[in-house]
Amino acid sequence: MHRKINRIGCCIKSKQIEAFFAYRIPDAARPKFFKGDFVKLEQPVILEKDEIILHSFLGDEIYVLKNPQEINSEKFQLLDEETFDDLVVADQNTYLEAFAKMKNVLDDGTLKKIILSRIKKVSTQKNGLEIFNLLNSTYKSTFNYIFSSAETGIWIGATPELLLKADGNIVSTVSLAGTKPNDGFSEWTQKEREEQKIVTDFILTAFQENKIGETISSKTYTAKAGPVEHLKTDIHGKIETENQIYSLLKSLHPTPATCGIPKVEAKAKIVQVEKHQRKFYTGFIGINSDEIKYYFVNLRCMKLQKNNAYLYVGGGLTSASVAEREWAETERKADTLEKVLK
Repeated sequence: MHRKINRIGCCIKSKQIEAFFAYRIPDAARPKFFKGDFVKLEQPVILEKDEIILHSFLGDEIYVLKNPQEINSEKFQLLDEETFDDLVVADQNTYLEAFAKMKNVLDDGTLKKIILSRIKKVSTQKNGLEIFNLLNSTYKSTFNYIFSSAETGIWIGATPELLLKADGNIVSTVSLAGTKPNDGFSEWTQKEREEQKIVTDFILTAFQENKIGETISSKTYTAKAGPVEHLKTDIHGKIETENQIYSLLKSLHPTPATCGIPKVEAKAKIVQVEKHQRKFYTGFIGINSDEIKYYFVNLRCMKLQKNNAYLYVGGGLTSASVAEREWAETERKADTLEKVLK
């Protein structure tokens, strides 16, 4: 009954474009495959049945998969862009230069936290569907997806982070931050615990500002994500109207775990320092499956072009960050995707 309110002001910016989208919800038995039309919008919408939304990091590219038809995997098509992006790959020296620029604003107190990302190029002979199937067999507890169109190209990912889930009048999210090797002996440091607390406090403030009732947060625990582990806190609350989903999404995205604190200043610094465009990386993907709406942060993702996979990886920086350790963290995160490419 609130959907009409949410769709006011959402104007179409481009023609409908044939698109294909497949996903597997964490721990689901099998993936779902869809064909439909990507329609470009100016702002997010509350999703109708089986609709899917793609929201870029900056919010300058928002697509909704309209008129979705569930199809067999054999009918899924891999559609490349008509022109390839000039993707900027960062070597270690380039990354360390960007790190130094961001560390300056952390040390002087301008920012509490900021996320520095990079693109890593990996050659592969596998096609998109092969990679998607390998992600599903390798990572059971992540949201895995693949989408393709002549407008967006081919993107694939396996993200461990839920931005928001709406099931009836219950909304849920997670505070996910801090990263260490999943090696059985590495310990959490004060830096990672402080990083995770920043994200948790940010989410709880957003819930309060959007008048989410009966908010409950769990104890912080360790969550495994392939070769790495994260600190995680579960957060739940109650909404009175569906419109609160939309307002809460606006407050939560981008989170401190994908952008930084304060959000506006961190985003401006990212655009200034990073030499690549993030596009859909650290944006979010929303689906409406069986009347439950899921919105996942688009982490651990790649774009396929020709015989190369361009991996988007990053990490949170604070004044306690050490450059070489942060570089190593991005390498570990890249390994999540690299292991299914070779």
